[in-house]
Amino acid sequence: MRTLSIALVAVLLSAAALGQAAEKPLALRLSSGTEVVIGPDPAGQMRMFGSSAQPLSAGEIDMVQRFVREHPEAFGPRAAPFDSNQWIRPVDSNRIRFRFLPFASGTQALLNTENGTNQSYSFKARIERGSKSVTTDVCQLVPAKRSVEHWPYPLDWIEITDMHVVPYDETELPRCE
Repeated sequence: MRTLSIALVAVLLSAAALGQAAEKPLALRLSSGTEVVIGPDPAGQMRMFGSSAQPLSAGEIDMVQRFVREHPEAFGPRAAPFDSNQWIRPVDSNRIRFRFLPFASGTQALLNTENGTNQSYSFKARIERGSKSVTTDVCQLVPAKRSVEHWPYPLDWIEITDMHVVPYDETELPRCE
């Protein structure tokens, strides 16, 4: 069983909604095989829930393999659109989900994000393997969509910081930086 290792730093969400700015910046640290969901609890209060990550479904595995094969240009600051197929469940509304997973028998890594809000978000990320740590390009979270960040090598951790609302133009590809 995988040990859950999520460090939550400066996590104070406003009670308003995900569309509002957090009172303090959000920072998360996810180990490989974990996930964090930000959303309302049964009482409607904004909360953060961490757990072991749900494994990828057969549809998600197929989608990632197809995307990597069909879009070799999508790396660094370049995004590429993809269509989720019918085997992938819809994005949960009013929630943002970060799932950090090993892929391809642990030889690669994925950050699967789901943005079930009506706002677009940008964030910064730092990836780590062993004692090495570097910043990495990530793409903005598009409203009511999922996105996948893929690294063709294994990773131990990802740190997500500086998450904030940004404008989104649906006629353009998401901004990656």
